Amino acid sequence: MSWKSWTTQIFLVCHLFLKTCFTAEFEISVPREPPVAILGQHVILDCSFPVGKAWDLDRTVITWQRGLEVIHSFYYGQDQLDRQSPHYDKRTSLYHSEIERGNASLRLERTNLGDSGDYTCFVSTMLGTQKKTFQLKVAAFYPEPRQNFTVSPSSLELLLTSQGGYPQPSVQWLDDRGDDVTSDIVTNISVDTLGLYSVFSTLTIQKPPNTTFTFVLKNKDLGQEIRREINLHFDKTGSDAVLPVVLQDRCRWLVFLPTCFTAEFEISVPREPPVAILGQHVILDCSFPVGKAWDLDRTVITWQRGLEVIHSFYYGRDQLDRQSPHYDKRTSLYHSEIERGNASLRLERTNLGDSGDYTCFVSTMLGTQKKTFQLKVAAFYPEPRQNFTVSPSSLELLLTSQGGYPQPSVQWLDDRGDDVTSDIVTNISVDTLGLYSVFSTLTIQKPPNTTFTFVLKNKDLGQEIRREINLHFDKTGKNEP
Repeated sequence: MSWKSWTTQIFLVCHLFLKTCFTAEFEISVPREPPVAILGQHVILDCSFPVGKAWDLDRTVITWQRGLEVIHSFYYGQDQLDRQSPHYDKRTSLYHSEIERGNASLRLERTNLGDSGDYTCFVSTMLGTQKKTFQLKVAAFYPEPRQNFTVSPSSLELLLTSQGGYPQPSVQWLDDRGDDVTSDIVTNISVDTLGLYSVFSTLTIQKPPNTTFTFVLKNKDLGQEIRREINLHFDKTGSDAVLPVVLQDRCRWLVFLPTCFTAEFEISVPREPPVAILGQHVILDCSFPVGKAWDLDRTVITWQRGLEVIHSFYYGRDQLDRQSPHYDKRTSLYHSEIERGNASLRLERTNLGDSGDYTCFVSTMLGTQKKTFQLKVAAFYPEPRQNFTVSPSSLELLLTSQGGYPQPSVQWLDDRGDDVTSDIVTNISVDTLGLYSVFSTLTIQKPPNTTFTFVLKNKDLGQEIRREINLHFDKTGKNEP
């Protein structure tokens, strides 16, 4: 048999056994860990699928469901919403321009607590059919706790209140030695008609010495932690230099902060860098303590990057005269939430130039502070395209994934799970927008039946694309060339 006939035979075998010969198994990808949506904001439910040269939009079916409840359907090249659940009416959309790249992700707007639960992504194309299910969580940040002090002749009572969060938080109190004294504190947690939680935690002290207590509230689903240190001072000097609140036996209760009986002024920003998805909006969290003496007109909020002004708020309104052109018409504060201690910034249409350090500056009648944290911007890598090249003596498989960020890690494993990346030629390039493209070529010399696994990881987004390539070498009728 001539080499040309042999090559033709191999090509025909590949064509007839498309799903098992020189192609990856049809497998869709969904999140391994439950994504968390912020109550009232949109969320993207990721789902991707392999796309080959034979892909046809008109023969592609994408359906999102919760049990038997239809959330969104797409077939015959367009959305089909006749059977959509009323709960999701006018709240869902696909990324139509991205479907040809294997993107079946669903965008869900205005999330509510009823959206929590299991979601199934079903995809059917000419290459195969599969469905996978994963859990979505919906959560709400707890606002900065309000503080209320009550003084009696023999004791001092501090009530911390935070309302409107989800899910139920954990609450802890620590003394000045760091010991847990939560069991000595009265904490009540209630649920309102919307299903949101309110925390009421009361610390009562009987004639304390100088001491410090720390209040800690955690929302595990959002990774939120509010930590407030309360410094209590018991003064026996009888000096008139400090305002006496209660005078009995020449003793008085004092809390050393801008106003009597308030917690130390400290703003809260993310401890870990938040990650924005390229082109989407991101919320840069910043909160501050609010007391009874708080006044909107005497509150200043400024977001900066170095000396570059991103957004300013004072005299009760936005002040954008000095805003950097880079952020023009892309920033906003949550005005209705400022009185609850929310200084968070919403940044629209993120781009790679938005990556870097951000400073939140807050000044009120209670105090002034600024804190800096890092923002990362990242882009998902699309489902790799596969291209096979057959020659008389070898097979070449090229996997290509373009338009991700940051630079990914690429690994190849053989059928024993051993790392064979060093035997593979992988090139990574950067386009004019700063996005990365991966070209990874596996070359096999007359292979036996074998399996290789391609692994691409985007560490900032926790994305992992894992594709198993089953190669079958048909010897039937084969003659030496």
